[in-house]
Parts: sequence; structure tokens; C-alpha cells
Amino acid sequence: MSSFPDRRRLKTTPRARALAAPLFDLALSAMWRILHPDERTPFVESPRPPAVRRLYYTASDGWSAPLRVLEPRPGGAGEPVILAHSLGLSAESYRYGQHTLAQTLQRAGFRVYVFAHRGDRDSIAPDGPTNFDVDDIVARDVEAALQAVREDSGYRRAFWLGHGLGGQLGVILAATGGDTDVAGLVCLNTAVRFVTPTSEVRRLLQASRWLPRGWVLPGRVAALAAPLVADGPVLERFSGQGTDGACVRGVLRHAAGNVPVSLLQQVSRWVDAGVLSDRTGHVDYLHALGRTCAPLLVVHSAGDDLCRPAQARPLLAAWGASDTQELALPEAYGHDDVLFGRTAEADVHAPIADWLHARRKHAWRDA
Repeated sequence: MSSFPDRRRLKTTPRARALAAPLFDLALSAMWRILHPDERTPFVESPRPPAVRRLYYTASDGWSAPLRVLEPRPGGAGEPVILAHSLGLSAESYRYGQHTLAQTLQRAGFRVYVFAHRGDRDSIAPDGPTNFDVDDIVARDVEAALQAVREDSGYRRAFWLGHGLGGQLGVILAATGGDTDVAGLVCLNTAVRFVTPTSEVRRLLQASRWLPRGWVLPGRVAALAAPLVADGPVLERFSGQGTDGACVRGVLRHAAGNVPVSLLQQVSRWVDAGVLSDRTGHVDYLHALGRTCAPLLVVHSAGDDLCRPAQARPLLAAWGASDTQELALPEAYGHDDVLFGRTAEADVHAPIADWLHARRKHAWRDA
């Protein structure tokens, strides 16, 4: 695989973007200091994640997107793990911060591939119609990404680890027979059953129904909210109080993702029906998991308003393979705290690395 030019950014040169980014960061930091003059903590916990090798895949309908590749520690075997992000976050959500899940897996000797799909800002659209939904991402992008990872890593199978929507992509892949290419599935706060959401989420989903299907809510807008986030009630609305304010502000600045309206509309239909279904609403993916053969780890937390334990646990009962495990987190963990929380490295990242380590053989060619 080779690097492709990003046709969506031809109007600005790399030099112009390199100059604009620090100026924008400086303006946001100044705004935060003005709004919170008594704060002594830094504006953001960490700078933008450093550049890494990008492996581009091309889907069968012409869409292209990059996989960010983090090489294993020296001496590591390099079994591949694909990390898929949640709706509203970008691929950088796995790499932002001082103690990241991607780094933990690197240190454990895995080769990490951070997945981006056609709904992300750095994807490359083909000529012609570009409407898509979750079913398209699974059938085309996920399939192409798995093939690219197999060729790049030399392993027959890759582990799939998804947060929120990223986990739902893995579930749908398994339900449609694609788990034969997966060494194991890890779902972080992944709902497969749905209940009435909080009022803010409900209003957002209702509003999405009136928006044109092809619209995209840009992730860059989230950066403008970063100066509003300080300790106290405002921070509590962004986090389950498990993540520091400087980290939340950094996530909004460097790890927020585009939200395609078409995906919001599909999530809205899931919530209305209460089930994880295909685009027609006729296929409940949970009912198609009886023949799955890959190991499964389900991580959930009682403090997650977007995915209560009762919304994640049905996946364990529906899963066909006998190798299933559950990691229940304390109520202090909100939806995104599994990635950014103060104690996430010990409570979440390390147990995931241990679970994957015990199943490395599933990625080998002779598994």
C-alpha cells in the first residue's frame, strides 16, 4: 500500500497548515486563560500526537482512508490489533494523552493499526455519489482494512478492538460472517441494545433526522468548546469525572472527529427500535451471532450514560464462541473515560493487553 494525496485539502499546503495549527492553539489557550483566570493547570495535557506511518487501504467502491501504524516494541512479535474509534471521536482518540491504549499495546509487543473510515476527515472520496451508512463501512472499509493489515503484518488474522461505534462495527462484521478474519473482538462500552437516551443525546438524534443525509458535523468545531472546560459542573458534562480537565480540553482540540449525519440517522433508528440492526431495520444483528468463532471481551461501566451494562451484556449471551469474558468497571468510568481516565491505564488498558496476550496464537497463520 502507498500513500495517497488527500484530495479534500488541496486548497491549503502542508506549510500553511503547519503554521496555522500552533496559532489556533495559542488563540484557544489565551481564550481559556481569559475565561478562567484563576486556573493554574495547563490548557491541554499533551500536544497533538506525533506523525506515524500511514497505510492506506482502498475499498471496493473507491473510498480510501489511512491506517495509522504503531510498530511493536523491539523484540515484540507484532501480532496486529486494529483500533476503531467511537462516533464523535477521531482515530487520534487512541493516541492522545500521556498514557494511551495504543502505547500499552505497543509495549506488549503488538503492532497497532488505528482505523479510519469513510466518515473521517482524512478519508478520500471517489468521484460520484458519496452517501454511506454503517453497513457500507463494515462491508467495504472494514473488509479492505483487514486485507491491508494482513498484507502489511504477515499475519492471517487481526484483533479488532472498538470503542462505541467502533465496537459495533466489529459486532456487525461478526454477524455477517467476517469474524473468520478476526483473531478476537474487544468491545469497549459498545451497546447492542438501546434505551431512551439522555435528553441532550435524544435532542441531537431527533434533530439529525431533519438534516440532509450528506451533511457532516465537523470535528473541528469541538475545539472551540475546549476553552469552556474547567473543573466543576462544566467538566462534569464532558466527562464522568474520571478524566482531568486538561485531558478533556486536549481531546476536544486534537481527537474530536467528524460526525456524518447519515451515521447519526442510523443510530437514531437503532435507538427507536431498541436493537442493533441493518439499514432496513429487518435484521437484528444480535440474532446472527450464534455461529461466531472468535474470542470476545466485553468492557462496560455503570457510569456510562451512552452504554449501560444492560445494553452491552446481551452480546455475551448471543455470542457463539465459548471464549467470552466480561470486564465490569466502577461507576466512576463514563463513556470516554475508558480511554482517557486517570486510572484507565491500570483498570482498562492493562487488562485488555493481558487478554490479548493470552490469545496471540489466534493471529498466527497456523491458528
